[in-house]
Amino acid sequence: MKHLVILSLAVAPIALLTSVEAQAQLRLPKIEKPTLPTLPNVRTSTSTQSQVSPRPPRGRNTIQNFIMETQRLANPIDTTTVDDADNQRVDREVADYRALADKVTDGRYDSIPSAQRDPMLSGLKGFYDGAAGATDDQIKEAKRLIPGIGKADAAFNFLIAHDAYLYAAQKLFPRETSYANARQKVAVAINEIGGSRNAALDAEDAAELAAARNVRMPTAVTQDKGAEALFRQAWKTSGIPWEIAKINVTSGWRDKVEYGRVIGQRRDAAIAARDPNNPTRCNLYDFTMFRDKSGSVRRDSHSTKRIACENIR
Repeated sequence: MKHLVILSLAVAPIALLTSVEAQAQLRLPKIEKPTLPTLPNVRTSTSTQSQVSPRPPRGRNTIQNFIMETQRLANPIDTTTVDDADNQRVDREVADYRALADKVTDGRYDSIPSAQRDPMLSGLKGFYDGAAGATDDQIKEAKRLIPGIGKADAAFNFLIAHDAYLYAAQKLFPRETSYANARQKVAVAINEIGGSRNAALDAEDAAELAAARNVRMPTAVTQDKGAEALFRQAWKTSGIPWEIAKINVTSGWRDKVEYGRVIGQRRDAAIAARDPNNPTRCNLYDFTMFRDKSGSVRRDSHSTKRIACENIR
């Protein structure tokens, strides 16, 4: 069950999604996107009809294409990460971004007068300066995610996208040493988390499992099978698709009061559950059940952490 490096990497301002159950969205710091200058009457869509003049220039080196492609380079790569499909999309977008940088710098636009090229490149340079300047903070944030549940691939995606920005910056502005320095830092960071997305995920799992071996289930205060049955009913209302392995009831009933009146009762249990897609992975839930005055039960609240499956007892 999936929830949220290199010799040549790719870090970028991104948004990452991760979480074992809800896969709630987590956003990392973003690099401000500049407003790039555009020339009057130039359409920046994919239309092949130029608006530059009544008789548009022909050939590969056109102002219109240069404007469109430099503007595309200023669009951040979407590194939102929820599942493997997002990982595949990020890989494609990173490859496309690097290929576009290669295209813009392969000489096809050299014939465009500097008076028309420079304003576009100046705006793009501001974008890349922001990426280079944010590198240390963004590496720190990406590495912080590795021990978190479901965030390792999101961190890797963040890094490879950032590297793609810096790769393009080096191609467009080869005399600017700050881009090469920033890329080297990203390369080191990617290698430190294993050098690949799978290695980052393995490192994350190893860190989680090491912590999970120290987790124990709280002792049950009763062996009441009727109470356990109620917790199983309430569990079904939680939206958690994991299979219950053990229930230890940890409290008696207590009133739940809202606006000065009793609306029902609460009771707590430690519930260990297995991932149905990976029976070697277990979580421990601090689960609170609510019983209304009619006797119906449902989940009131819960928190969770990983537990080594062998510690379930």
